[in-house]
Amino acid sequence: MELAFDLTAKEENANKQLEKATELLHNISSFKLPGDNLKDRSATVQESLKNFTKKLDDLYNNTQYSLNKANEAEQLLKKTG
Repeated sequence: MELAFDLTAKEENANKQLEKATELLHNISSFKLPGDNLKDRSATVQESLKNFTKKLDDLYNNTQYSLNKANEAEQLLKKTG
């Protein structure tokens, strides 16, 4: 007694499902890529803003220092006439 199973139809169905899954994975990856790029760019901008803020703080401190020195010089000039 010979038992033969024809699995051709099931194999074809499995291959079609595999193709659909592969295409879906590709579509999801393609959809995700712009979001990843935006995340990277926003991190770069955030770092640039941090550096800019530090520079502004330094500028403010140097300006205050210069103003204080100018006021001291002015006071000395008033005393010495």
